[in-house]
Amino acid sequence: MSLPRAFLILSATAPLLAACAAAEQDLHGDWHLQSLQGKAPPVPVTLLLDADGRASGAAPCNRYFGAYDAGAEALEFGPIASTKRACPELAFEGAYFNALAQVTAYRLEAGLLTLSGPQDMTAVFTRRPPAAQDG
Repeated sequence: MSLPRAFLILSATAPLLAACAAAEQDLHGDWHLQSLQGKAPPVPVTLLLDADGRASGAAPCNRYFGAYDAGAEALEFGPIASTKRACPELAFEGAYFNALAQVTAYRLEAGLLTLSGPQDMTAVFTRRPPAAQDG
């Protein structure tokens, strides 16, 4: 391949690679669940996605943690471990953990993170404000 042709190919793909990296970086942070399958959570539910591929947060009853793998628009969570406290919202927590296990994709748009999976599974999050993250 000639040098000018290689430069042209790299020049054409560089913006796409940069956009993918930027989208993935925007995914990192502290998120607050707004809805799961269109239903608001009964209590606050959080999701922290760090740059090292670790996920953690607070579900209705328990703290949880696990791993995730993200690409340009693809997202997959590994097994989720959690503490084992009981509470009245345990059914919603089970649905939330099941939803995380089904996630195959994500979309970042207008300040919302939408996780999606088979059978129209959706979970919608907003970024938590820095003041909420510190407390």
